[in-house]
Amino acid sequence: MLEDIHGGVYVLTFDQDTIDECIDEAIEDGYEPYNITLDTPLFFMVREVGGISTGAYVDGRNEKVGKNLFYNFNQTAEGYLLELGYISNIEDITNVTKNMDKYVEAITKSIEGHLGL
Repeated sequence: MLEDIHGGVYVLTFDQDTIDECIDEAIEDGYEPYNITLDTPLFFMVREVGGISTGAYVDGRNEKVGKNLFYNFNQTAEGYLLELGYISNIEDITNVTKNMDKYVEAITKSIEGHLGL
């Protein structure tokens, strides 16, 4: 069940079929499955960054998709997410914290290169 709990923050609770599918996929991929139950909430936000400027917003024209009530809040440029490691992996955390300046420099150079600066 999907529920808007506060200003664009949603919570999803899992049905048993979805839980079973997640467990099966984790085992198949060699991972220890998470302890997901019918009471486990998944909180998330729908953020349509750049929606107005790109025309990629959900404004209710498509009845199958519905309407994001916050579609017109995002009138800026697109955003990017850089995943530098996993917080659950001590080696990743150690590497990022010990080499933060190198990460910043590499990211900066990459952006400058992409923009031709």
